[in-house]
Amino acid sequence: MNNSSMPQIEIRENSDLKKHKNLYPENLHPGQWPRDGQNGYDKNVSIDFLIGYTTNDSRWTVRPNIFIKNNGPRGKWYAKQCDIGQIDEEIFSSSNTTLYIITW
Repeated sequence: MNNSSMPQIEIRENSDLKKHKNLYPENLHPGQWPRDGQNGYDKNVSIDFLIGYTTNDSRWTVRPNIFIKNNGPRGKWYAKQCDIGQIDEEIFSSSNTTLYIITW
């Protein structure tokens, strides 16, 4: 990925997103790396990895624009989609989570 295609990333500490569906590429089942468990992604991957993964893997039917990192001892990443105009209304305060808002 070259710099001209890099999305903008806004980071909000101690923030989470109200109930939105977790997103995965088609045919990536729980337990298949980089998924971790039923709903998340491996806690050891980086935001750069997730951005590249959602950009370069053609199995995504909806590309997430929100990544949430739960920073607890069993934390993991979550990928979600929310209308940019509604993000501020959908965010709530939550300790141990970091919200990454991606503008493609």
